[in-house]
Amino acid sequence: MGAYTVTMRVYVPAVLSDLSVPLPPVRGGVIAVPDAAMSAEDVEVLEDDAITEAALASLEQVREEGAEPARIVLAVDTPTSTTLSPGEAIEANIFTAPAFEYTWSDVAAILADLPDA
Repeated sequence: MGAYTVTMRVYVPAVLSDLSVPLPPVRGGVIAVPDAAMSAEDVEVLEDDAITEAALASLEQVREEGAEPARIVLAVDTPTSTTLSPGEAIEANIFTAPAFEYTWSDVAAILADLPDA
């Protein structure tokens, strides 16, 4: 698995306090790397699985920091100047992603389950 120089979607775990700072958190995330033969529906399921892995990491972050309980995932489109190499395989076609710097304008979506979810 080589490095990617195109824009990639990385799912970065976050905590509520991360949402109120000038720069988003620099921490590792999760990426989905679909096979060329996958259907659009299979790719959507793969991305959903990657989001779930990042949400679980968010809960670990909450526990470590003693933060307010909420599963939060930032869907970040990497800046084109960022080159990421997929890390360890979490499951088929889902990998860890190294920490990288980005801005709030690179965040395509904020996915959150609040405490009552």
